[in-house]
Amino acid sequence: MIKRILFAFVGLLMVALFLFPSSNAFAASSQVTVPQNHFGDTCSHESINKQGVLSAWCTRKNGTTNKNAVLGLDAFIGDVNGFLTSNKSFFVENCPSFHLSGITLVASCRTAGHTVSSTCNLNENVDNNNGALRWESGHPC
Repeated sequence: MIKRILFAFVGLLMVALFLFPSSNAFAASSQVTVPQNHFGDTCSHESINKQGVLSAWCTRKNGTTNKNAVLGLDAFIGDVNGFLTSNKSFFVENCPSFHLSGITLVASCRTAGHTVSSTCNLNENVDNNNGALRWESGHPC
């Protein structure tokens, strides 16, 4: 009788090890799901400095917050005839006045002797990559 119980126990243990080969199977269920895009959904306290560096507090996959997430937008946003455009660079040079309105970059840019007001929805191109800000090319401002 004891042999049967022991045999059944070992059999169940082997089935369990087959179904759950690693302790990582249990760790995944305890982590917070953070989308890898739309930083506006998973970041807060957004700000921009006069060099065009975006700062924010961004949630990591494990639920903690990176309070020092930064991304230099001047390397990814430029202007064409005074209008902000993605996948260019050096908007700070031609747009002396800019600020954030929520997750939208609002700028006044110089062109041909006058100033043009322009916006860029940063949520289209800035991702939260596990608490770090990352530029994702491909979307227009």
